[in-house]
Amino acid sequence: MPVDDSRRYRVSRGRLLLIASAVAFFATFVATYRAFAVPIFEYFGLGFNDDLGVEYWILIGVLALAPAAWLPTTLKRPSTFLLIVQYFIVYVPGLLLAFHGAKPRLDEATSVTLACTLFAGLTVMQAGQRFLPVVDISRPAKSSVVFWSILIGFGVICVTYLVAVLGANFKLVSFSDVYIVRQAAAEALGETGSRYGIYAFTWLNGVVLPILFATGVVTRRPLLYAGCAAVYVFLFGIWGGKTSLITPFVLGGLAVTLRGSPQTWVARLAVCLTALLLLPLLAVGDAPLTEFVRSWLIALIQQRTFSSSALLITQYLDFFTTHPLTLGSHITGINQLVEYPYDGDIPRTIGSYFYGHPMTANANFWAMDGIAGFGLPGIVAMSALCAIVLWLFDCACFGMDARFVVIALGYMGTNFADVSLFTNLVTGGLVLLTLFLWAMPTGLRQRAGS
Repeated sequence: MPVDDSRRYRVSRGRLLLIASAVAFFATFVATYRAFAVPIFEYFGLGFNDDLGVEYWILIGVLALAPAAWLPTTLKRPSTFLLIVQYFIVYVPGLLLAFHGAKPRLDEATSVTLACTLFAGLTVMQAGQRFLPVVDISRPAKSSVVFWSILIGFGVICVTYLVAVLGANFKLVSFSDVYIVRQAAAEALGETGSRYGIYAFTWLNGVVLPILFATGVVTRRPLLYAGCAAVYVFLFGIWGGKTSLITPFVLGGLAVTLRGSPQTWVARLAVCLTALLLLPLLAVGDAPLTEFVRSWLIALIQQRTFSSSALLITQYLDFFTTHPLTLGSHITGINQLVEYPYDGDIPRTIGSYFYGHPMTANANFWAMDGIAGFGLPGIVAMSALCAIVLWLFDCACFGMDARFVVIALGYMGTNFADVSLFTNLVTGGLVLLTLFLWAMPTGLRQRAGS
């Protein structure tokens, strides 16, 4: 049977675009990390080893770019979006910081071992995408009226609770003052003696609003996603969470990026992330306002988004090389079976160790679940568990339009690089989001992709 040459060309073109975009991202990240992040955040632990041998640079480059040769070129499986987040925001920066981080400065043998283990972890996640076949899970028969009544009713309950408990806390402040709002929110929630406020906040951010926003996009109802954006502003005002303010831009950016040919979606995401790294270049000049904007962009993009998670991998490795592993006791439930070896939680323990005060050093699941629990082998083990979680998500979303699901998954993408997998599942709402998408009525699922 003859081969369709046009199909062969499209597949080849998609792969070449992905590899080219990965090369561009890697080069841009290295350049902007050295030029922007290191001079400002050297005190934080970001460094650059000018004496690093060429053989190590070759290793970094090969390990950074090799996965692009077999990463999915489309988002046919929606969870590929989270794999792409892991690759560009955690994996590639993690390779660079393994050799260039200054707090701690790992020895070269440890750096090589860490880099190879990260490669193994990402490969396991990619293998899950390639070899675990997506299956259709039978769903309950529900009308769209019932589904929307449950989803919106749940959202209204969450908003009502937050208004009652934190409404008086509402204050729109600059990013430099968000910790004042967060402290006030923590005190108000502490007085309730319940964690429901935390769940209400995160489930609105990560489940209810993204589904409504995605629905507004695909059904072309601007008032719906504009209303979601307004609620996100409210959530920022009562909690001081930067992610709440940024998420509408993330969801909107995904809606715009994921248009046109699906064959180029992954490459487009890579191009957008590369462009994000270059944003500080737009703040040209020496005026005080320009310098403020430039420093703010560097802090938010180069340091917070792309470098912090990578640095924390090296910090967790350095700490748990000389301190007891948790063996999973930092996870609720397992702590009933295994004794937790520290007085405080892991993030504050790490923060105190490296910075002298209990700053919250939340880290991605490679560090917080893998290294903290089981050392370097934990990276591979947690990658396998994550691959199963992503497979189950894809099965729950069987038959749904990938663009709709990825937009609905947008908030999870912002947290995926910074939070424990188990926190993402429950507190972050990934399980709840999976259940809502699985329960979406057949007709509604089809219209979502129309």
